[in-house]
This record gives sequence, structure tokens and C-alpha cells, in this order.
Amino acid sequence: MKKLIPALVLLLVSAIVLSTSSYAWFSMNRTVQATGISLTAAAPTNLVISSSTGSTYAASASRDENYLGKLFPASTADGEDFWAIDDGNVIAGGKGGPAEAGTIFKKEKVGIMEQGDDKATGYYVDFDFYFKATAADETPLNIGVKKITVNSDPDSGSLGNAVRIAIIPMDENGEPDYSRVTIYAFDDGKDVEPIESVEETGVFKKSVTDPRQKPVGEGDDKVYTTTAFTVTPSTDIEDATPTGVIIRVWIEGQHPDCVNANALDKLAVQVDFYVIESKQAS
Repeated sequence: MKKLIPALVLLLVSAIVLSTSSYAWFSMNRTVQATGISLTAAAPTNLVISSSTGSTYAASASRDENYLGKLFPASTADGEDFWAIDDGNVIAGGKGGPAEAGTIFKKEKVGIMEQGDDKATGYYVDFDFYFKATAADETPLNIGVKKITVNSDPDSGSLGNAVRIAIIPMDENGEPDYSRVTIYAFDDGKDVEPIESVEETGVFKKSVTDPRQKPVGEGDDKVYTTTAFTVTPSTDIEDATPTGVIIRVWIEGQHPDCVNANALDKLAVQVDFYVIESKQAS
């Protein structure tokens, strides 16, 4: 039987209206201000979770972050390297669409938004969680994403469709293991060509395909079948080795709904995890 592990990603943002035009990427002179971001994850009885390795493990854990700065749209094909056009620039060629030939991007990769500084700017936010499991044997458990639900202010357009989430397992040193990244999004049916790289001249290269996972099935049975990470259980929870996971959240600038017209007040993203199956030891 599949066990659901609900996890709530809550992203609260407010838009600063600097233009009434509907250029893609907000023209990059329109910013989205993160007024508060919190994430809560819960686990079934055989899994426990914590927001840090030194905290108490329980059936649920929360992260309340103090993001006061501005979160800009960015684009990434792998969840590691993020790219953006210069502040104040617009997409070449007109309104409402992904970057076109002639658009010049920042030549350097852009990074995370820092907490607690109202003058800070950034392009993605990270949340760390740690999982433990108990079981009669130590057969690893494959954990997947059941669904992504995006709820936004009904008067704020469809910017929520542009939200992307990367699940990044940590290695044994607590660092992100980018060889095992999986990217997810609300299933809006729109494919996106994210930016893969940018040359020294600022000319960009698009990804051939949209890297986000796509759900399989129909109705309530629709799930993402790719394993996001694995958890190795122990018969004693105190002896179990925690599995660290980073949940990275950003607004994909290449999405056609990432435009000025979609003013955003509040956005809530819910991620439901589930146990796919036990991973048979080789």
C-alpha cells in the first residue's frame, strides 16, 4: 500500500507594480517581493522528519523563514545553474513569451535569496529537511512526489503556473547532490524551454526539452513515478541515519505566464510525497 507523506510549501509574495505592460520575465523591472515563506512537511507512521539534524524528529516539521527581500524570476534546466536577464531589461521582440533571439542575459549565474535583509534580492529559496524511518529490515524506501498543488489569489492571474520546485538529496557531507536532482511543477500542461547556459556575450542557449517531471495516470491516481530520494530505515529510530533533502523553489522566467500582467499577492504550493516501493537491495 502506498503511504502518503504530505508536505506543504507555502510561498507568500506581493507584487510591486512598476509597469502595466505584459512583457515576459516581468520585464525584469518588476519584482516579486517575498513577504514570508514557510514550509511544513508531514510523514506517515514509519517515517519521521525534522527541519534540522539536531532537532527532535516527529511526524511533521515546519520551516518559518524570514524573507524580506525581492525574489526575481530566473531560469534553470538542472536546478543548479540559474540564469536571468539584467535588471530593467525587457525580452526582445515584444510581449508575453519566453526569451527570444536578441535578449541579453546576465553573463554570470545568479543565486539564492538571503534571509532577513529587506534590500536583498535573489532568484530561488531553499528549505532543508531530514527524514528517518523505522522498519523490520533495512530495505531502502523510494520516496516520490504524488502531486503539486498551486493555489494563488484568484485576482492575481496565473503566475502560480510558473513556480518550479527541485528536490535535491544531500550527500554524506550535507551538501546538495546535483547528480540526483528532480524538478517538478504544477501540471498545467505547458512545456517550457528553460535556459541551459549563457555565453560570455550574454547570448543564451535553451534546453531542448522541459526538464520537469510529468505525472502519470488519471484523476486521483495521477502521480509522479520518478524516485525523488531514498530513505534507509532502522529497527531503532535513534540509530537511523537521517536523509537530508533540499526543497528549492523559484519562479521560472521562461514560462509564458511569467508576465507583468499576472500581479501576485499570495501563492501557496503544496507538495504531496508518497512511498513508491521498497528499493530491493542489490
